[in-house]
Amino acid sequence: MLEVLVDMAPDKDVESDQSLRCQEEKSAMASQDSTNRAVTLLSDRALRPDQASDLAGMEAEAPGTIEAASQKVFEQQRDELRAIVDDEHQCRKVARQIENRYGIDEKDIHQPESVGDLVALLEQARQIGVAVRAVGSARSLSDAPTPTSDTMMVSTCGLADSLPVDAEVLQDSAQAERLYRCGAGRTVAEILAELDPHPDDPTQPMAYTLQNLGAGQFQAVVGALCTSTHGSGLHQPSFPQLVAAYRMVTFDEAGEIVALQLEPSPGNGAISNPDAFAASQSQADIPVTLVQDDAQFNAGLVSLSCLGIIYEVYLKLVPGFYLEEHRFTDWWSNVKTQLSELLNDNDYFELLIDPLQSDNNGVPDNRVMRTQRNRVETYHDCGERPLVMELATTEIGRITSAILLEWAIKSPPARVPRNLHTGTTATEVDCYTDKNYHVLQLNLNINSASTEPAVAVEHAADAIDAVLAKVQANFEDMKRRFPPPYDLGLDLDTPFHEDIDALKAAWREVPIPTSPLGVRFVPANEAPLSQMYQRATCTIEMPMPGSDYLDQRSADDPVYRLRMLDLYEAYLDGRQKLFKEVEQLLIDRFDARPHWGQANFLDRDTAARVLPAFENWLDIYRVRNATGLFNGALTDRLNISMHPDLDDDPVPLPDGQPVQGKAVFRHNRSENRGSLKLKDGLAKLLYQRLTQPVEEPRCYTLFFLSNRCKRMGVSCVASTQNLIYPYVVEFRFAPTGELLSLTEDYDLDNALALNRNSGTASFDGRYITIRGAAATGLREFVRAGRRVSAQPLPEPEGPVVLRLESLASGNWDVEPF
Repeated sequence: MLEVLVDMAPDKDVESDQSLRCQEEKSAMASQDSTNRAVTLLSDRALRPDQASDLAGMEAEAPGTIEAASQKVFEQQRDELRAIVDDEHQCRKVARQIENRYGIDEKDIHQPESVGDLVALLEQARQIGVAVRAVGSARSLSDAPTPTSDTMMVSTCGLADSLPVDAEVLQDSAQAERLYRCGAGRTVAEILAELDPHPDDPTQPMAYTLQNLGAGQFQAVVGALCTSTHGSGLHQPSFPQLVAAYRMVTFDEAGEIVALQLEPSPGNGAISNPDAFAASQSQADIPVTLVQDDAQFNAGLVSLSCLGIIYEVYLKLVPGFYLEEHRFTDWWSNVKTQLSELLNDNDYFELLIDPLQSDNNGVPDNRVMRTQRNRVETYHDCGERPLVMELATTEIGRITSAILLEWAIKSPPARVPRNLHTGTTATEVDCYTDKNYHVLQLNLNINSASTEPAVAVEHAADAIDAVLAKVQANFEDMKRRFPPPYDLGLDLDTPFHEDIDALKAAWREVPIPTSPLGVRFVPANEAPLSQMYQRATCTIEMPMPGSDYLDQRSADDPVYRLRMLDLYEAYLDGRQKLFKEVEQLLIDRFDARPHWGQANFLDRDTAARVLPAFENWLDIYRVRNATGLFNGALTDRLNISMHPDLDDDPVPLPDGQPVQGKAVFRHNRSENRGSLKLKDGLAKLLYQRLTQPVEEPRCYTLFFLSNRCKRMGVSCVASTQNLIYPYVVEFRFAPTGELLSLTEDYDLDNALALNRNSGTASFDGRYITIRGAAATGLREFVRAGRRVSAQPLPEPEGPVVLRLESLASGNWDVEPF
């Protein structure tokens, strides 16, 4: 093009005009090139914080690059989020999430596609003596879906179809159009995508919608139900209240596997005609029994997968509607004086509170973001949300959160207040109108953990004040440990505090939140384990981000990486400590109840205290879980796991008659570690012989590691301490003979895969003899110090013998190795 211009020999004016046009074209091309390169970087899920300089360079080269690229990435990822993906792809995503969350290999995850598959899985589990844990999208932050080592993990992603509602079996056939029936694994996003054929056109109203929602569409409907997910608004139902009926595979009073459809009692919300329903099941391969009973129905709504496996749900629909949203900053001192009026005057209302004080005209106060949402008859374009809210749903939000967290961890007295102030005030909205679900669901893409205790709404202001006082006290203590001046620079490579050990100690001892508090208000419901059981509720959420990127710093700076990871570990320890302290504070003063989908630390006594119907729920639980197949980490923690194969009386050792039991050797191929679990009366006897029992055990496990375990890049330290938990006694050994004690939050038990080598065990008073494939697995794993076969091993030539005295002293001998 330039060569042509030269040959034409234009006059100066023409040359000037063409040169200007050429420069404009080059500038546009450079801008487009920068935008495309920035889109590539921002779309890359492996983007590291230290690549921020690359983006800054592009912005300098072509101003506006980052904003344009961010908008493109957001549009791409929004389209991906709203697309209805095929079942196979969804199941792969869920399987990867389960593997990341629980360390269970994808091929060891069961994915039933029908009620028949579920019945067969329960029968198989009962035969081989393992528990069954069902999981939806595997996004829970608590141990509610967490398996124990002998567990069959069941993903509900294969039960995710939208299903027809049979109007013929309903008491009122016209009710069919106001019901939505689906498999329990269907996600909220998939439900909404089906209900709204025009998600990007706000002028096209929805025929029907869900009246209220949590903040994220990623949840499977069964997970949202079983953990009592809620939105915010004293006049709006929580998720359990959206459920008209559900189907569950469980056990009846006779111990038989049954499929049930549970509904409220007749006259109190039951939807089915019993005679018509029974007739519809007369030819079914696996007939479903209708149970219309308030107590049974309510108990299963929030059941934590402990009463059976829910496989279908009927949801109540309401006519589609629009919401108008206003978000603006205020002060807590002002909001709490008019809280009652704000709750009554708004359809949906919630707060975002900066937990650290700011100056309010010379008075210490806490900034608040008030979010008020109310129904409007029609759509009107009154404004948009700020771009930062949209970007927070993309990978950009995840990366930005990681960068802010790194700054905060390195210099908390300076940067945490800045982050909190920005996080509280940056999302003001003058006016925004859209379909209800677009307004209610934020879908933040941020790696975070949180706790969310709930108090009676009449105690809301006092409970919030108590949490704010606790946080402020911790912050003042932290400032005393690290007096000014503080480093306010925005350089990620800012040097660490000169006394990094003291900084780590501060994070562990006086931790402070790194995100604003979320405060929501929810009406009472009748689910016994729900936070909202028979009381209007205020929930106080304390989210604290984590990071996927701290360990992805440049490889040529290993010192920085290790120091940052070490400091990050201290932050995580402090986060857990703060969650526990806040929960206990609110329990002690206000009888707070936990959110089962978030971090919580309840034991049985506290659960019985804060949940008035807990013992009534246990009556139903003892029937449904009489086999112990629905045990898990949560039931162990609550001390309610069922163990029908164990007597309550101590097991004696008959003269000359060894005590018999089951033995299972298992291994985790990816982590190269294994365990030997001894069960039945043998476990109880061994525990009594080896320790002074605090509580009777329910199993006895020897953990063998063929190499050192690693967590966050730091090797675990060997010691001679044994860890004793109620109902599960774990002695962990290395192949060299020393007894290992791993850090308490390294969940070794839950990381074990489902590969098992079953055998038998006996104990004659001195020696534990292991036979069968369990002995082969143990022998090969420990003797060779290597990975054993992925398949069950053949039986060995002879047994493996463990000497009791060696176990009791913290060492062990294996004969005849």
